[in-house]
Amino acid sequence: MLFPTPLTSALRCAFLSLALFLIAGCQSKKNTQAIIHTSMGDIRVRLYDDTPRHRDFFLRLIRSGAYDSLRVRRIERDFVVQSGYASEVPLLTAPPAQTTQRPLLRGALAANGSLFFIVQGRPQTDATLDKWEKQLGKKFSPELRALYKQKGGAPQLEGQYTVFGEVTAGIDVVDKIAALPRNSNDEPLETVTMRVKTLERQ
Repeated sequence: MLFPTPLTSALRCAFLSLALFLIAGCQSKKNTQAIIHTSMGDIRVRLYDDTPRHRDFFLRLIRSGAYDSLRVRRIERDFVVQSGYASEVPLLTAPPAQTTQRPLLRGALAANGSLFFIVQGRPQTDATLDKWEKQLGKKFSPELRALYKQKGGAPQLEGQYTVFGEVTAGIDVVDKIAALPRNSNDEPLETVTMRVKTLERQ
């Protein structure tokens, strides 16, 4: 049996390190995609791998058929569009909300049990951010304030829900849905149907 020379060992370690780096790099880009087919157009979303409990629960709901026949349940213009399964889904228990570092910017996909919502929020101002800081009893960093002023979102929900994905295409469809007339319970007067399907990892 030949013993490896120091050079051979070094090359082997370098090769192994490179392989692990490439694998890790590929894995970091693999986020599950899903598409929300609505009667007003399609919304494509990317599910984050760093919130696996909520990602997997969302996927289990899709595969169970619970999201095959949905409707938009609530719209709050310049705030959120909500859908999902209102009652408990048999054999599926929703994970508890977990605080993440991801803000609730425009296009964020967040969970409330088996209900989910997409943030449509308008751009914030210093005055509105000051108001939400006072209400929440917390301070937003200068970087976070800049994001909310530039992109819009729902800073008043910070720390209350898990952001587990984001809209990558179809935010204009979210805007169209949010613009629909609604009743006093924030339910759209026009029925907007939804069904959610997964796409191949990309």
